[in-house]
Amino acid sequence: MLNLTTDSVCLNMKQLGFVYTHAKQAILLTRKYKQRREALAKQWLKDSQPWNITVFSDEKKFNLDGPDNWSTYTDEGRKLYRKKWQMGGASVMVWAMLLPNLTLHTERLGGSIDSDLYVQMLSSVVPILNNLLGRDSYIFQQDNAPIRTSERVRDFYVEAEVRVLEWPARSPDLNIIENVWSMLSSIVYVGKQFSSTNDL
Repeated sequence: MLNLTTDSVCLNMKQLGFVYTHAKQAILLTRKYKQRREALAKQWLKDSQPWNITVFSDEKKFNLDGPDNWSTYTDEGRKLYRKKWQMGGASVMVWAMLLPNLTLHTERLGGSIDSDLYVQMLSSVVPILNNLLGRDSYIFQQDNAPIRTSERVRDFYVEAEVRVLEWPARSPDLNIIENVWSMLSSIVYVGKQFSSTNDL
């Protein structure tokens, strides 16, 4: 019976020319999703989608022990260490909306959020949008997470007279607020240590 240890398997794989690597995370886009994205993009171009009045929204988790993904260039053969927060595991969830005038409004979310809590938050956010931009003078963008597409949330938008941008599924890369998260992450995580979620 062949008895292979993990180390011997790894060594043999390396000798055979295989390279050990981590799988890159990618959003699975089936033909259906790709076609829907393309159709919406063409519709936006045809209709001259007014991006100058579009409010983009999204949420992001900030962790005490640093960003989820971390990589850098270094010298060959040099061991690379990532500073680890001692209080690893805790995190802060932040929801934000990016207004057309480049104002960023953020809300700290407490743990998991359902449709009712999302509507409760929107109930405080929509008056801000109406005051700053004027009722019915903006278009609200959100992704297709189940809590945001529920009947409860759709009813709220109808009652509040909020126009919601039709958004293709699995398309966070189309949301310009992702660039804001990247900039904020570079500010939050560079050279700083946090002892609690409140500090973070």
